[in-house]
Amino acid sequence: MVGSKDWLFDFNDSFRSFVKLGNDSKMHVMGKGNLKLFIGGIVQVISDVHYLPGLSNNLLSIGQLQQKN
Repeated sequence: MVGSKDWLFDFNDSFRSFVKLGNDSKMHVMGKGNLKLFIGGIVQVISDVHYLPGLSNNLLSIGQLQQKN
């Protein structure tokens, strides 16, 4: 999950959902897209990254990454 839409490509702004955070608060998902990461000179793409306006810290789920291989 990211709080900056500018980081995403192939953005789907019609996707809507909500997520429950660790502090029991809920935030609305206002779209999803793909995110490019440059790690050690290699480009990695994470797909289906949720966009949450107002999210102050980006969140990464290792469990979801493992499910996607």
